[in-house]
Amino acid sequence: MGQLIMSSSFTKTLKLSKADWRKQRSKAFFYNHHIKVKVSELHINSIDSNHVNISFKQDFKSDEFSDVIKKKRMAKN
Repeated sequence: MGQLIMSSSFTKTLKLSKADWRKQRSKAFFYNHHIKVKVSELHINSIDSNHVNISFKQDFKSDEFSDVIKKKRMAKN
C-alpha cells in the first residue's frame, strides 16, 4: 500500500508540529458526532514509477466547523 506524504510547509502554515496536528485532529473527531467530507475535482498525475501528485477539492462539515479547501498531496509507493 502507498504512503501519503505530508509537506512540512503544511504544518508550518498552521504553526503546529505533525504530532500536535494529529492530536488536534483526534480531538476534533472525538467531540464532533456528525462529520461529512465530500471530495470533488480529483486529479491524479504520475510523477514517476513510484510517485503521484493528487489534488482535490474538500468540502468539510462537522457539528462546529465547515470549510471548502483545495488540497494537494504526494503519494509514494
